[in-house]
Amino acid sequence: MPELLWHKMGFVFHHLAVLIHLLYETLSFFLEESLMHGFGMEKYYAQMLVFYCFLTLGLWCAYRFWLYLPKLLASLRAKLFLLSLEFKYRAIEAWLALTLWQKTKFVVFNLLGLTGGVMILLA
Repeated sequence: MPELLWHKMGFVFHHLAVLIHLLYETLSFFLEESLMHGFGMEKYYAQMLVFYCFLTLGLWCAYRFWLYLPKLLASLRAKLFLLSLEFKYRAIEAWLALTLWQKTKFVVFNLLGLTGGVMILLA
């Protein structure tokens, strides 16, 4: 299952990258053509102008993301901490709801499973 999931995610990311690249090429072509026909620029200069404008825009977006990254990481860390607390309290609540016989069965079967796994690993 993980290999299949990895393959599908790679497929999706590849096609997403191709779509973004096609969008960039289409936009740059239209901008180059409008600069060449609208302002009478040569093709080389129009291409350089469009490329460096997009490069500047990309660097500016990367800079803004870099400034936003600490806030994003702090928010993700807080959400992960709250999620772990919720998981802990649900696990404690589920454990306290079990009877003594259910708790004993749970511990014994997990111990047997771990022991069997170690024995298979060492065999």
